[in-house]
Amino acid sequence: EESQKAEETGEQQEAEGQVASSINPKMANAEGESAEPENEEEEEEEKDYSGIPPVPVNGPSIYPIHAASGVGYGQSFAANAHRHVPDSWLPAVKFLIEEAGAEVDIRDVNAYTALHHAASRGDDELIMYLVERGADVTVVSRKGQTTADMANGPQQRTPPYLETVALLEKLGSTNNHKCVSC
Repeated sequence: EESQKAEETGEQQEAEGQVASSINPKMANAEGESAEPENEEEEEEEKDYSGIPPVPVNGPSIYPIHAASGVGYGQSFAANAHRHVPDSWLPAVKFLIEEAGAEVDIRDVNAYTALHHAASRGDDELIMYLVERGADVTVVSRKGQTTADMANGPQQRTPPYLETVALLEKLGSTNNHKCVSC
């Protein structure tokens, strides 16, 4: 019985080896695409524009101030829209900064700040509060997105908030004019 199991295992390993050796990453699929990168740029890791070190393994992805300011809105997690209570953003952020001592410009795993998240929702009132508390409007995310970029339709289902873009530009943020939803 043991020799039969060993024989079956050997046959299975041989079959798996044949399948693995028959995979050709250069072979195109029905759309004409292959797993092989067309140029060396595709092989490179995505450039990090933020200038901050990566989050350590098991480090936090977000902090409470990110959740309170609208994390996810500018990242195509549109399902968040039904989960907020109107007029709750500013009081929550005020509590975190004034009572709990939250850092205004602390970055999340993607190097977004609370200001990025507020901008992605077009929340001018929260933006002004954060700026009054010392938020840096010139910060750039790992993807190179400025706070104005986050207000300018950064995802397909996120509309641009033109008044917010204008406000952030006036405050010193760069608008790279990369509206995805326009």
